[in-house]
Amino acid sequence: MHWPFSIHLPREVSASSGTMNYVQAYALPPTFMERNTRACIRYNLIVHISRSKFREDNNLQMAWIYIPASRPDPPSQLRQLAYQENSPLLGPEVDLKGWYTLPSAKVNGTLFKNRVIEVTLELSLAQPLSYTRGSVIPLSLTLSSTDSQALDLLSSHRALAVRLRRKVTSNRAQNLAEFNAPWNATQGAVSTEPIIDIAGAVWWQRPGSTSSNETGINPTTLSKVILHKELEGEILLSKSLKPTFHISHFGIEYSVVVLPFDTTGFVPSTSAQKIYNGPIIEQRVEIMTMFPKGPRPISHSPPEYQGQSTNTRSLPPSRASPRGR
Repeated sequence: MHWPFSIHLPREVSASSGTMNYVQAYALPPTFMERNTRACIRYNLIVHISRSKFREDNNLQMAWIYIPASRPDPPSQLRQLAYQENSPLLGPEVDLKGWYTLPSAKVNGTLFKNRVIEVTLELSLAQPLSYTRGSVIPLSLTLSSTDSQALDLLSSHRALAVRLRRKVTSNRAQNLAEFNAPWNATQGAVSTEPIIDIAGAVWWQRPGSTSSNETGINPTTLSKVILHKELEGEILLSKSLKPTFHISHFGIEYSVVVLPFDTTGFVPSTSAQKIYNGPIIEQRVEIMTMFPKGPRPISHSPPEYQGQSTNTRSLPPSRASPRGR
């Protein structure tokens, strides 16, 4: 016999945000099960079959995957037109509404052990800062310096390290407080799983862009002038990325980071960049599951760059995958 039935899935779920007295509504999170991660989100459908007094009741259950529908806002009109006509994207200086430009960052160091240089980086991300998995994150990067050799060296794809970074976070204090359980403050309240750089940017010189001066010296006054190197780039997003989510003490966050230059011949002057190797620039972004309304985003990287290695790591396998058994 067949008993057809359906279950209404709520858009939100109420959960404690850390204390028993405060409950907050959160969007229903996606299924999340990975090795080496302390927390997981799993959905099970359980059917209880009640039988007569002389027959044993049964529980039938089946695990299923939930992926929420999330959609970014449409991009600027100029970017939509570029997607529709398959034409190059206009840069931040033209499409003002289409880009979010971060505060510039300065990097100081020694080049080839014989001269001190300073390079200024200005990174722009396509906005809105929400992107669909399976699409791309368009980028624009301008490097400025009075040293033309430094610009050529540090603007190469081998030296630039711009990554999409994923961080899984959970708050141990809130987790235990939710159940009024005691906890040891020395264990640390916030637990962060290993940070993973899961995708890298590819770069190419912006068509039509040239340095403002080839030598960096004004021939009239013999004074130094600032040179510029303008690059276009993008980060290709895997279709299998988990979308951004947050529920109570657990969630996934993504950010685009610019890491210190990695090239022979350049040594940063600050001890923080020498030892820590932390981001020079970082911007939080969101990963969503549906394409925005209008033309779909397309990749603009030249064919010779599409197979370029980005030196990124793969995500941990699912707990349910053969590798995880």
